[in-house]
Amino acid sequence: MIHKHLIILFAFMISTSFSFAETIFGSNGIGFLDRNEGIRSVGMAGAGLSLTDSAYFHFANPAGWYNVGKTRYTISTTLVRSYASDETGTDDLDEFLFPGMALSVPIYHNYALGLYYKPVSDYNYLLIGQSEWSPKYPIDDSDTLSYKDRLQGEGGLSKMGVNLATKFGSTSFGIASDFYLGKLDNLRIIDFDDDLFSLSGRSERRELSGFGIRLGLLSDLPGNTSIAATVSLPAKLNVSTVIQYEAGDSLKFDDLDYELPLEFGIGFSKTGNRLRGVVDAGYSFWEETADSWDSYSDYINTSRLSIGVERLPLRGALDPWYEKWLYRAGVSYDEHYIELNDNKLTIFRVAAGAGIPVKSGVGILEFAFTLDFRGDESTIGAKETVVGINVGWSSMEKWFERKQR
Repeated sequence: MIHKHLIILFAFMISTSFSFAETIFGSNGIGFLDRNEGIRSVGMAGAGLSLTDSAYFHFANPAGWYNVGKTRYTISTTLVRSYASDETGTDDLDEFLFPGMALSVPIYHNYALGLYYKPVSDYNYLLIGQSEWSPKYPIDDSDTLSYKDRLQGEGGLSKMGVNLATKFGSTSFGIASDFYLGKLDNLRIIDFDDDLFSLSGRSERRELSGFGIRLGLLSDLPGNTSIAATVSLPAKLNVSTVIQYEAGDSLKFDDLDYELPLEFGIGFSKTGNRLRGVVDAGYSFWEETADSWDSYSDYINTSRLSIGVERLPLRGALDPWYEKWLYRAGVSYDEHYIELNDNKLTIFRVAAGAGIPVKSGVGILEFAFTLDFRGDESTIGAKETVVGINVGWSSMEKWFERKQR
């Protein structure tokens, strides 16, 4: 019965893969990047490239999937509330999201196979402004005409893929094949205050598809220390564009390509008696992709840094229940790949979370809380505060089980 439920849930989550939270910074490129790499990593503000235990799903590091003794799966969901403000005022939005799911299966000897789905970017925005137009030949003795300009977009990019990992000695290696699918919908509506003009509009849909490769390495060192490294190779995205006008005319283009950047990541973790510290850093070469995106702003290379800590549980039969929980927290710094008003958009995150083992041993219930601070009104012209509550479930089944040798 549980097999049937998982298939239904997977199909439902794929069908809702483009339901993202609205952001005022998501109107250029492919939108705002989604860096949620699993609930456990979310609880440490994105850190986790070098984690090696089997309870963790490595969305970001293909090498981490090797440590699987039984078939494991994870699903998660997120409730997001964003508060945005700019010179026109403030706004807020609630959204219910599905940030990802994964399945890992042990296969021959030290090899493991993984299947996964997760969002890559968020392309939801709504901008409404009042403007004026000065026609060459005035109408009704008026030099200017006022109109309301509404810009709206939705969609985003997601990926699903296959991961293969193995371990030689104390070092594991992994490779992931990412299959990208997405759509970017844009709508512009102009509504003149003068009754002489009718409502006019223009819609544009871009359907994206592509393929990418990621490589990962993870090594256990003496002293309960682990290091990790990842490389995401540049990925080409094929784009099909359809433009529809209010009058009914339409245009279609199939000769436009987008590109995702070359990215590097490194990670370090150190485990003590009850505490584990985790540090991740990354760099993305977005400037090399600037010519392939029709953005109105300059692309910039970006860096990110995440620092997390995890309190490990006690496992004694007589230990109190709250001592068997995993507690975690973290902070991170990230940068948006498009400059706004000639200034860099930075993102600061504070996060906390917990993992609750189920008494029967069938899985772990994961919680994470995030607080993001994006932008600055004095430099960017707008800012956002985004609150996220994440809930996930990780479990294992005996569909496939690695034999002990």
